[in-house]
Amino acid sequence: MDIRTLCNLTITISDNTGANLLIDHYGIERLNGQFREMGLKKTHLERLFYDDAMQEKGYNNKAVPEEIGFLLEQIYKGEFVSREVSDAIWDILEQQQDRAGIPAYIEEEAPVGNKTGGARGITADAALIRGEFPFVLVIIFNETYVPEADEWMRHLARDIFEELKHGSRI
Repeated sequence: MDIRTLCNLTITISDNTGANLLIDHYGIERLNGQFREMGLKKTHLERLFYDDAMQEKGYNNKAVPEEIGFLLEQIYKGEFVSREVSDAIWDILEQQQDRAGIPAYIEEEAPVGNKTGGARGITADAALIRGEFPFVLVIIFNETYVPEADEWMRHLARDIFEELKHGSRI
C-alpha cells in the first residue's frame, strides 16, 4: 500500500494497523521530531498502537487536545504545510466513517471533518466544523463507556453550534 492509502485508512476508519505501518515506516523518533517542528510540545508517540508489552512497561502515546485543536485550526486556515495539503487533509477528515460523536447532531447543517480514536477505556473525537459558524472541538475521555461518551460529545457539539449560530461568544 502507498502512504496516501495508509493515511486515508488511518483517518477514515481509525485503522490502527495502517497507523502502525506508518509509524514503522517513518520511525517514532522521526515522527516525534516532526510533531515538535509542527509546534506539538506534549503530543508524542512512545510505542505502536496495541503494543501490550510496551504498554505494560509504561510506554504510552499521548495526544493533547489543545495541540490537536491547533492542527485542525491550521488545516482550517490552509496553513498546515500549504493550502493544497490542508485541503487534502480536510477531504480525508470529511470521509471519517464514525459519525457517532461530534458530527452526529450538526453535520446536516455544517460540513464536519473529524478523527475518532479510542483504546481500552479511551474515547476521543477531534473535529473541524466549517460553514457559517466554524469551530474546532477536541474531546478525549479516559475510562469511559463509549455510548455515553458519544452521547455527551453529540450534545456538547450541538450546544456550541447553536450558541454560535445565535451570536453567542464562547
